[in-house]
Amino acid sequence: MKIIPPHLRKLTLIITIMILAFIAFATIIEISKETSKELTRDATKSIEKE
Repeated sequence: MKIIPPHLRKLTLIITIMILAFIAFATIIEISKETSKELTRDATKSIEKE
């Protein structure tokens, strides 16, 4: 791998951070979707019991 020129280093760092942040954000959204589905299912069950 070639040495990255100084002016591109910051840009590369920013792009890398943005990609990682996007992946983390997407993962959090997926987890919260799954969790909300489970919570909805549990709430529905508890309503049916009453």
